[in-house]
Amino acid sequence: MKKVQLNEIAEVYSGCPVKRKAAGKFEKAAERYQLITLKSFHENGHIDPEYVTDFRSAERVDSKFLVQSGMIIMRLTKPYTVVHIPTEWEDDNYLIPSQFAILNIRHPEVVLPGFVAYYLNSAPVKQYFSKLSTGSAISKLTLRQIKDIDVRVVELSKQKKFMELKNIVERYIETVRSIARENQQLLKALYRQLIEP
Repeated sequence: MKKVQLNEIAEVYSGCPVKRKAAGKFEKAAERYQLITLKSFHENGHIDPEYVTDFRSAERVDSKFLVQSGMIIMRLTKPYTVVHIPTEWEDDNYLIPSQFAILNIRHPEVVLPGFVAYYLNSAPVKQYFSKLSTGSAISKLTLRQIKDIDVRVVELSKQKKFMELKNIVERYIETVRSIARENQQLLKALYRQLIEP
């Protein structure tokens, strides 16, 4: 295992300054995008499409601000949630605003983006981010702070094995949650049938 600074293994930059790109109220939009919001990030590291908003842009934005397969997106404010965009991602119309940092791993054949995202979502790293953040009302990380964080990188075979196991566990957890939701619905239906007139 070796420690490297994040900026050694990833290009790190801010999301799109959407206020400068927005079309005026009576202006015709050149492009329309689905804008990621702070609520869009699910705690388990996924984008929830239910919480994206429609964004009318006065101009076409640079594609580097659009969600792409393999990309890592990090919320700059608490709880500093990090999302890794899976390889099967196909929607090219999701716009990342400046409340997020975008990380593109330079050599994904050496360091897996999903592994880095999981590392950045870990409790010790989030505690470290909490200590670093600046601002009185809303604590916010700077890009410099993100670039300077140390990442513990293990050999690729261990990264791959960990990611395989992580995916299995996440599928199991989602299955259990789905069964729990179905059982809650069943319980409500039974209550309505047996107790309510």
